[in-house]
Amino acid sequence: MRALSKLVERLSLRFPHVPRETIESAVQEEHHTFDGRPVRAYVPILVERKAKTRLRTLAEDTHTHGWVEPAPFEAGHLEAGLPQIAGDPTQPKA
Repeated sequence: MRALSKLVERLSLRFPHVPRETIESAVQEEHHTFDGRPVRAYVPILVERKAKTRLRTLAEDTHTHGWVEPAPFEAGHLEAGLPQIAGDPTQPKA
């Protein structure tokens, strides 16, 4: 989808320290949360908002604790409105 490719480009510029693969994965995973929904017109906008929130959280964690590869996608976290983050930010890095 062309809109998602453009979104990945915009997010790559906004989060230059986050690997592109992570951004692509976040966008695809957020997009899939809308699968089967009857109204698709606003999906790219909603995906962008959710992906930004998710990447902003990763960026904050990166700034505080260094880059941590995100854990595999778990739908339950996204459905609960929580971004998926690898590791426990309250614990010191090994």
